[in-house]
Amino acid sequence: MKKENPYVLSSDIKPLTYHLDLTPNIKELTFKGEEKIKIDVLKDTKEISLNIKELEIVSVHLQDHSLKKMEENKEKQIITFYFNEVIKKEEHHLIIIFKGKI
Repeated sequence: MKKENPYVLSSDIKPLTYHLDLTPNIKELTFKGEEKIKIDVLKDTKEISLNIKELEIVSVHLQDHSLKKMEENKEKQIITFYFNEVIKKEEHHLIIIFKGKI
């Protein structure tokens, strides 16, 4: 039996497009950003996992869904967003506001 790799993200959600805006603050050696991801949900779910490293998530928005909680696994560099409502099998727009250090 093939063992699942804990570092690989679920194949139930496929990113289609990314739009990334970054604003650096050179004096403070920080940045803030907004990432807009168009995703194709291939199977109904209540969670979305993404790779992350050394970022602070400020907010997460998924059209018509409310965020229940976020959990970050720093060792695996994965963050999981849990939503109150089922995310239906179709295309969605995920918006993430974040900040970090340069």
